[in-house]
Amino acid sequence: MFSYAKFGPKNVTANEDDSIKSDFKSLVSYLEKKFNAISDYYLDINGYLSCIYFQDSFMKDVFNFYPDRLCIDISFRCFETDTFMYLFLVEDSNGKNHVVSLGFTVTEDAESLLWLLSAFKRNNPNWRRTKTVALDSEIKQRDVIRNIFPGPCIVITLHHALKSFRKGIEIINELDSLPMEQIQISLELFRSMFLVQRMTDYEMYYQQFLSLHGSIVSYFQEVWLPMQNQWRTGLDFYHENVFSSLNSHLEYFDSTIKLISDTESSIFEFIKKIFLMLFLKRNEKVNIVLHTSPLLFSRFSLEHQISKILTPYAAKFVIDQFELSSEIHMDCSVVSDNYFFDNFGSPVNASASICSCHFFLYTFLPCRHIFAVRKILSLSILDENLIDYSWSMKYYQNNLLILQDSVYFENKLNSVPKNSLASHLLESTLPVLLNSSESVFNSQVEMLSQLVSFWKSNTDTYVHFIGVEHKLRCGKSYCPQSNNNESFSMTSEISNSISCEHIEKEGLISDPLVYDVIFKQNMWNFKSNILDGKYINYAYLCRIICETKESCLDWLRQMELIPSSVMCPSCNCVMVIKSVPRLSDGAVWVCSNLMASKRYCSRRSSVRQGSWFELTNMTFEQILTFCYMWINRFSQSQIISETGVSSATYISWNKLNRRVCEEVLLEEGKFSNQSNMDSTCSSEVLEVWLQSCGDEDTFVKFLQDANLMHRKDSLKRIMR
Repeated sequence: MFSYAKFGPKNVTANEDDSIKSDFKSLVSYLEKKFNAISDYYLDINGYLSCIYFQDSFMKDVFNFYPDRLCIDISFRCFETDTFMYLFLVEDSNGKNHVVSLGFTVTEDAESLLWLLSAFKRNNPNWRRTKTVALDSEIKQRDVIRNIFPGPCIVITLHHALKSFRKGIEIINELDSLPMEQIQISLELFRSMFLVQRMTDYEMYYQQFLSLHGSIVSYFQEVWLPMQNQWRTGLDFYHENVFSSLNSHLEYFDSTIKLISDTESSIFEFIKKIFLMLFLKRNEKVNIVLHTSPLLFSRFSLEHQISKILTPYAAKFVIDQFELSSEIHMDCSVVSDNYFFDNFGSPVNASASICSCHFFLYTFLPCRHIFAVRKILSLSILDENLIDYSWSMKYYQNNLLILQDSVYFENKLNSVPKNSLASHLLESTLPVLLNSSESVFNSQVEMLSQLVSFWKSNTDTYVHFIGVEHKLRCGKSYCPQSNNNESFSMTSEISNSISCEHIEKEGLISDPLVYDVIFKQNMWNFKSNILDGKYINYAYLCRIICETKESCLDWLRQMELIPSSVMCPSCNCVMVIKSVPRLSDGAVWVCSNLMASKRYCSRRSSVRQGSWFELTNMTFEQILTFCYMWINRFSQSQIISETGVSSATYISWNKLNRRVCEEVLLEEGKFSNQSNMDSTCSSEVLEVWLQSCGDEDTFVKFLQDANLMHRKDSLKRIMR
């Protein structure tokens, strides 16, 4: 097909050979200059170029960060002759997939694949950390991959399995003219057997499959049944979505390849388009800061603790495994410290930290068996040591920052021709428009028309998503003359803003995106913990104030809601605050004064002493969350669900909070007497109190009013 010395058919002329040789050199030079790509090639015994390997610096960095889950995909591509394109992909800890290298071969033989895999290993020493290799079922020489990667688990994804199975059925149909109904049923049954999580259901689908046309059954039993341990992910991993993000990415990549493919172009032009497409896609990811939506659970539940440690993608798996652990029968056998569970006839060996099941070996995340063992042993369910650090949110965010700061992206965008950028953008937008419903299509076209009109008139333009501030941050179209310090207004004129409210209604918004260059946050800046706006919002309360026990104590002391210093009642010396993680408050006041008897005083005092918080045993986080939600009119069910308190506790605190508001309103003369206030419902009392706050932060003012009421009550008791 292609050759460094010769190209195409072996009877090419000398002029054609020189031209092709020049084209290949030009390709290597182009990729090295534009994308900082390295290349390698392999010549056969006749001097023809049999294999090409490409990888740029960004691909190499991504694989170094996320080598655990590798996917090898093969695509068939026709030019003058046949060419096979191999894609090497990895999945990061938040379920995003990245191409980490490309390979092109003339033939699909073992020799070419062996060289390609060896080239990948030479350029990526971190391959030794690979735990799982997801293979395209179209790759015939799977034994070669097994020898090159002897340690990792080999699996076949749903995308590859369905594509290959459908192709096999089409070949059978050409020979036997199968009924269309039989073809459709076979595809549905195969998909069900792939994803089903219970052996009884698998056997049921298999028996239904045996009733199909004999040629279909023979094909399944000869090709797919012998390697069922590689594609039966539902049974083995007990989770039908374990490869879902990879399946979606492969489907997207296949559709994108079709857009840029051109049968009249050469292989070298095609490779250039592939790299340009990958560059634009990753540039979009890196120039857009991805703030993944956190999973929403009660702040005091185990699920919430899991979601704080892990990325949302990983947290979903672990939470599902925790819920499945309750379904495991405890009639297991015990050998030493290991527990053996029956997993559909196959024993699973699990301890409190490791397990032999496929899910654990694939993810190195705690599985249902580990959770079950920890319940049996009465151990704490969640232990950060059980979790592979690469799944943590901290690891993911650090790597994102490194990739953002990578020199790979410095001034690269300007080196790509404008027409190529515009062409790719239009090509990728077209299928989105055409696949939309009629109403969405009309709205999208209308918005694009308005944008073009504004751009033609040199009007500063930005897109603002109405009513979804908590889900999506939008970026302003960058203009050097515009004032980037202006915050986004909810009342922008239609001449320079476009409402996308209908997009939210259609459910088209998936990931919350923030344009990092131009976005100006008008609430809390979570990195610096500085309030850019005027009021505390719930996100800041959860992520900054209540992130840890220490952060909560620091904020309360800073706002003078708890004492910032305490005198020892025994020796009248200044006490120091000591961290005690096992306490619900996380700390305690301790007197370290050395007495005359040469013994330390060691008197202890609660950090709540003298404050409103000493009225309850609820944690600081629960109290702050309850108060914030109460003054912001959350429902009783929402408050109970979020704080984890009982209905009786809610009723008690509802009365207490109402009393705080009543004391303030009586003192300010908002009500003439107590009897008038008693006849008013709690919501009306709260409404009057909120109006009395003016422009103050209602959350902080309520806590200050509550503290003041408590001090007055304490003083009254002393005076008695």
